[in-house]
Formats: sequence, structure tokens, C-alpha cells
Amino acid sequence: MKNDDFKYVQYMPLNLPTSVLIYQSRLYSLCSPHSRHGITSAMIRHFAAAVLASLVLFSFSTVSAAEKAVTINASVQPETEKPNQFSVMVELDIASGWHIYDDVGEGAEIPTSLKLKLPEGVTAIGDWDRPISMDGNTLGSMVYEGQVSFSKSVAVQPSAYGESIDVTVSYQACTDLRCNRPKNKTVSIVIPKAEPSGSSLFDSPVIVNVKDAPLNTVTKAQFLSPGMFDVDGDEQVELVVGDLFGNVGVYENLNTSGEGDPVWGPRESLKGIDGKAIQTSNW
Repeated sequence: MKNDDFKYVQYMPLNLPTSVLIYQSRLYSLCSPHSRHGITSAMIRHFAAAVLASLVLFSFSTVSAAEKAVTINASVQPETEKPNQFSVMVELDIASGWHIYDDVGEGAEIPTSLKLKLPEGVTAIGDWDRPISMDGNTLGSMVYEGQVSFSKSVAVQPSAYGESIDVTVSYQACTDLRCNRPKNKTVSIVIPKAEPSGSSLFDSPVIVNVKDAPLNTVTKAQFLSPGMFDVDGDEQVELVVGDLFGNVGVYENLNTSGEGDPVWGPRESLKGIDGKAIQTSNW
């Protein structure tokens, strides 16, 4: 055995799997009874165990990095003012230092694509709305980084409420130094029951009139914060409104009949016991 044969041990960390195969061809001569290099079988077994442990750790770190590169979440939501129409939303959270491809240009990577598997009673509308991509490190390539969202409209018949939509995302995650294998990940989302047409989570806005004109058309105060309080202790609530500058106005209800809508009188400043107008900080 030549002294140059020990270079396989010295350079093994540079290319672990290849060097192991090459070095295995030397193991027999080292263990042979005719070997004169003083290397025992026990020494080689310890070395081989160390190499195997390194391979396992290398493989584990590669898999862990691949799993953490991209996280996918999906949802389906009713579209406002469009009865029986929903938006399928897909959000990709791309880890720092990684990117996925919108257009691979002259590269050999895999561009990101999304496919829907729809149940009976659901029809896709138009194409996917895709986020804005940025220049990649390959000529002509465009990539996504950070958090990006895709959306697509679908028409849903009432019979399909409660059914599931499968979204399959195909992508390849890369850093500036290496790429993971292309992946296909499928996420299932349940179609919720649509709200009745015209319904809302909030009540419709109400115009508050002072005399015959909407509140704030005269004073033009900003950032109103109206509230109802019995300011003067007459067992009738008054309209209390603050403005951007910390002034507080009080509007008396002129309708004392107890029936119908209130009729608000002119604005008066809210005053303290000293008779001076109260001004508060709004920050």
C-alpha cells in the first residue's frame, strides 16, 4: 500500500459518499494478514462507524432543510356582493434565504404551478391571480421570496357547501447554492356556507342629522367619535362627539315625546364645573 492511499482519509469530508466507495476498496488490503501498515480491524471498524454516522447526519440535515423551505396554507372565502362565488386563497411562506420560481428562464428548475381538484357543483372561473415576482439569479428567471399569495375564483352551487377542494402546489425551492428536489403538496379546504346575498357582518351606516343637515357639515371637524350619554342628568341621552383637536361637543335631543327618531339640537361645548369648555388630548 502506497502512502498516497491515505489521501482518501484526508479528503473524505469533501465528497463523503464517493470517498466512502473508493475507500472501501482499500479496506481489504488494510485488514489482510499480509498488511504491514499496523492498521487493525478494530481501527477500521471505528472509522467506518464514524463515516456512517456522518452520512446519516448529512442526510438528516438535507431533509430538514427541505421541509422548512416552504410552508403552504389555503382557505376558501365568499366573495363580497357575488352570490355563490368564492375565492380560493393559497399562501406560501418561503423561508429566509430560499426562493421558488415563477419563470425559470434558461434554468432547469421547476416553475411554481397550482391545480384545483373540484367537487361536483363547483366550477373554476378564470386564471390564478399570481403575486409579483422578482429577478432571479439565472438569466431570464423570476422568483418568489418571503410571503406570497395566489387566488382564484370559483362558482359554487348550494349543493356543494361542505364539500372539499384539493389544491396541489408544485414548486422547487432553491438557495443561491443548491436546490431541493421538486415537490407536489396537496392541501384540502372545506367550502363554507355562503352568507345570504346582501348580508353583512356590520349594520348599515346611519347618517346622524343635526337639525336638517348631516352632522359635521358645518364644523367640518375630523375623526368623529360619537357616543350617547346623559350629560345633564335629565334622564335623556345626549349625542356627544369629539374632534381631532380634543374638543367635545354635546347635541341635545329635542324630541322629548319618547317616540320616533331623535332630533338633535345645535352643538354646545361640553363644559366643566368651572363653566369652561373641556378639551382633552386625543393621543
